Amino acid sequence: MHPCLQQPGQSCTDPAGPKLPDQKDDEGASDEAIRYLARRKANYSAHDHLRMTWRDGALVPEDAPSHVGGLISALNERKAEEVALAAFRSLQAMGIRPTDGKSSPDYLPSQAVNKSLACGFSKAELGRAMDRLMTRGVMSRGVIGAYSNRNPKHGLILHEGDQ
Repeated sequence: MHPCLQQPGQSCTDPAGPKLPDQKDDEGASDEAIRYLARRKANYSAHDHLRMTWRDGALVPEDAPSHVGGLISALNERKAEEVALAAFRSLQAMGIRPTDGKSSPDYLPSQAVNKSLACGFSKAELGRAMDRLMTRGVMSRGVIGAYSNRNPKHGLILHEGDQ
């Protein structure tokens, strides 16, 4: 090992290998299959690193189990759907007829964000929640009125009994 790469007090023959400056001694650095990917020389950023393990000829990141992330994302999706439904009802109470047309000024996710009904969800997250609700049949696109020229006006219809 080059002398510039070794830590103070560490010999070139140390089986533990080099450590990250913020790595503790008890993090299992003696295992040769463990590597750390770290961002360096980034001003004003958190000291972050990713622990990776060498398995079957590839580096595999060690992070939370996938079933935990799936459960959390499912809960977030469910909450986004509840927020979209509540925003739909609130907008209707305000006299606004929400629609699923992205270019419409009455687009449900846009109106929810503009009227502070989004509860921290983005327009894209509410759009995906609205799409899921439409796929399940909770909401559908239908005629909600007519324009001044008597053409039908399409918007979202909530099916109350299907929830």
